[in-house]
Amino acid sequence: GGEGGALMLEVTFEFDRSKLGKKKIMAQDVLVFVDRQPPRGKVSATEWLSGELLKRAEDDESLRQAAALGEGNARAAQLKHVQCFAGLVKDFRGGRPGDSQASVAVEVFPLCHVHQRCGRECERHVNKASLMARLAARHTWRFSLCGNALVTVKREFGALSNLSSFPLHQSILKPRRMIDGVPGREQLPPECSGQAFQKFLGDHFNEKQYEAVRTAASRMALADNSARTPGKQLGSKAFTLVHGPPGTGKTHTIHGILNAVHLVGFQRYYKRITEAVKQNWNIVTPGAGALSMSRREAQTLCDYLLTPPHLKQKQKQRVLENLAPKPRILVCAPSNAAVDELCKRVVQLQFQDMNMNKYRPDVVRVSAGGASLNQVISQVSARDQATGFLRGLSRRDWDFRNRQSQNEIQRYNRLINHFVSEIKKKRFRLDPKKNPTRADFEDLEANLGELVRLHEARDKHINHLERLALCESIVDMRSRGQLQGAGHDREELVEKKARENLENTFLRDAEIVFSTLSSSANRSFTSLDLKFQVVLIDEAAQASEVECLQPLQYGARHCVLVGDPQQLPATVLSELAARCSYGRSMMERFANDGVYAIQLNEQFRMLPDIREFPSRYFYGDSLRDAQNVVQLSRSKLATIYKYLQSKGEGPPLDGKDDLELLDRAYTVFDVKGTNVRSPQGSLANPEEVSVVLGLYDYLMGKMSPKGEGEEGKPSVSASWARCSVGVITPYRHQRNLLKEAFMKEYGHVGEGSRACNVRIDTIDSFQGKERDVVILSCVRSSSASSSSQKKREGDLLGFVSDIRRMNVAITRSKMMLWIVGDMETLQTDEAWKALIEDAERRALVRRDAAELIKNWSKEEGEL
Repeated sequence: GGEGGALMLEVTFEFDRSKLGKKKIMAQDVLVFVDRQPPRGKVSATEWLSGELLKRAEDDESLRQAAALGEGNARAAQLKHVQCFAGLVKDFRGGRPGDSQASVAVEVFPLCHVHQRCGRECERHVNKASLMARLAARHTWRFSLCGNALVTVKREFGALSNLSSFPLHQSILKPRRMIDGVPGREQLPPECSGQAFQKFLGDHFNEKQYEAVRTAASRMALADNSARTPGKQLGSKAFTLVHGPPGTGKTHTIHGILNAVHLVGFQRYYKRITEAVKQNWNIVTPGAGALSMSRREAQTLCDYLLTPPHLKQKQKQRVLENLAPKPRILVCAPSNAAVDELCKRVVQLQFQDMNMNKYRPDVVRVSAGGASLNQVISQVSARDQATGFLRGLSRRDWDFRNRQSQNEIQRYNRLINHFVSEIKKKRFRLDPKKNPTRADFEDLEANLGELVRLHEARDKHINHLERLALCESIVDMRSRGQLQGAGHDREELVEKKARENLENTFLRDAEIVFSTLSSSANRSFTSLDLKFQVVLIDEAAQASEVECLQPLQYGARHCVLVGDPQQLPATVLSELAARCSYGRSMMERFANDGVYAIQLNEQFRMLPDIREFPSRYFYGDSLRDAQNVVQLSRSKLATIYKYLQSKGEGPPLDGKDDLELLDRAYTVFDVKGTNVRSPQGSLANPEEVSVVLGLYDYLMGKMSPKGEGEEGKPSVSASWARCSVGVITPYRHQRNLLKEAFMKEYGHVGEGSRACNVRIDTIDSFQGKERDVVILSCVRSSSASSSSQKKREGDLLGFVSDIRRMNVAITRSKMMLWIVGDMETLQTDEAWKALIEDAERRALVRRDAAELIKNWSKEEGEL
């Protein structure tokens, strides 16, 4: 039962597994069922769930007739009401793609949970009696996945419900408490304030980037101090906010923050252990602070370090981890692409220690089961490491690895015993009666630190033995042939369990964990009871607040939020949720409440002519060009035109058009087009598609090597990859038409094609990316609109008018930006009007785009 008397039914359906293809059904997925034959063509689950099933037009003539009715009437004429119901997946038994039969059990709620307050409207659509009758008739049912699984929503709700238990909850609820002190004055903590490390930071980070690194490390250290002082509040040091406008080195800054925070955390970790040993020995070090553990805990830790336990005892207890857990950092972002970029940066560039030696921390990437990872990320993926560990593991391999680890453990035990003997000898030199020097204390600390590292190295082999033990049962079953012929389900179940257990060990032993916001709330984190002292969230302005709560539920005492509130926010489809500010980010709310944010202000991407307008309009004219950008803008390679002149490659640059188009970093093309709408409601502009294709073909024709291809035309092997191109647009339908046009012209897009250097996508999908040249198709046109529509600004521009989407679109290019759009329509919006007026003032507008394309096509035909 449910609220308002709604009844829940559990229904199991059997179906042909082959019909599912490569799709996967998981628990908490929402399935929509309909008991009638859908019309020709693909029908989305959301159309089913709305109770209106789209009737596909049979031919182009039908489409033209429908279009003649006007936008609203045409869509209404294509819709037909059907009855359907939704179910929440409880269990799925489908085996592998080759299996013929599968079954899915779903929970069905015939009445909505607010049944008493909805005017019984839901009962007209689906009620228990009619649903049971339809189920009893044993129709052939058809179902479709509806959007994303509810597991993400449940995770977000769980984090929100636990908010009161977060160490950061007071700062989250009352961010004004963080407005304290003079911003920008934080200094590096002592643990990473050595001269060499400070010089490294000064050489590799500009002023604002250095401030971000310094502030995050300082506040993390203060938060760590508060954790060891009962009753002390986090106050203004709970969060560090970093605003990263386009091209300002945000990812580079994050790498520096992680380096400094990791260094501070582990310096304190080793210091804590050595201080525990000295406390147990009653050795007082000048300047030593208060210890965070009790005398009994210090004695237990000291006994463990100085009296290495036997292997069997150690496997039963993780003394070092329990009494002095390693500091952990959780790095998250809303998208897999952002998480992978950060993870790859740490794996490839590694960190710098205080002596300027490179080291790589133990990192792990947590990813969803179906996510594909590149080779670098796969090396540290918990899933891929577990799969590789298990793959092909025979009894012989298992025995060999087991003996090898046992031998290594014994070797480390001998080394540990030797160090223990040396340390005990040095202990007596520290007797106050013998007047010990600072060098004596430093020598003891160095030896204790090395002893801890030996224990850690030995623990890696003990962890390896633990992983082997998790695999032993499946190895035995393989060696006895018990899995052969046992059926796919059993084999998959046994291997899945072993793989999950192995994944958990890799996650447990990591120092830095990389995950999407949603995956940070999966059951592995909760079952292991992991604690993360510091959380860093990239693209924080693109995530809703409830998304950002998920990684903060593991005891974090400091959080770094990095993002740009002037770029795209979280995607919220529900209008009601949007009105309730569901899509507002934590970063945006904090900034609105006056919490200080460090704004990176030196951009390394755009030429000055491209940077000028977005800097002035979106960032208060605060962005300045980095030295590399200034040098490029003054060099012989500053524009495509100058680049081609200096290289002497490609066809001759023969006129005014070449100079005006290629010697400018920024041009706006006025194109009068017409809008067409897809069945799903997305817009396109065929005239702009033609112009974009023509501009790309013109540009690449100028950049191709001389004489290659038939009759001087660029060949398939022509090296155009030297200039990367992005073709972007606000609408999916326009993106699809652009892809179709490029494929028709060049065969395909990508490697081995004449269009090998272009990526065509929506603006939203392009956020965070960059290209040498970007061609933006704005799509919206008022030429086919009625006079009443022209008066309604929102009808003309739709979500193109979102200035954050506009900001993303015009800040992706490095060398050249071409904007294609209907200037009359665009100027109905204040921001676009400002851009066009700026372009006109700088003489960067071309109103003859269509004529240019015709002339180029004519010239090509005459060759």
